[in-house]
Order: sequence, then C-alpha cells, then structure tokens
Amino acid sequence: MSARNRKLYRASLPWLAALGLVLLWELVCVIFQVPESILATPTATVKALFSTAKRFG
Repeated sequence: MSARNRKLYRASLPWLAALGLVLLWELVCVIFQVPESILATPTATVKALFSTAKRFG
C-alpha cells in the first residue's frame, strides 16, 4: 500500500465507522421493532429534521 493510499485509508476510517454505527442503529431498530417513542430510526430522525427545517426556512 502506498503512502497516499494509507493516508486516504486512515482519513476515511472515522467516516466509515460513523456510517457503520448509523447502519447498525437502523438495523437494530427495524429488526427488533423498537417503538419510535423509545428510539427513533436514523431515517425518521432525518425526515423530522428536514420537515422542521422547511417550516423555518
């Protein structure tokens, strides 16, 4: 692995880890049918964020 590829890999690790956590959160909520009043899914959170932003902007 070249130095440039290693640097890119190291820079992308935190983003990949965050994406993995969000995917895990979504899967756990869907698979175990967690009520939205207990733990909202990431998709529901983003939808609510955008609907609120539309009201203010």
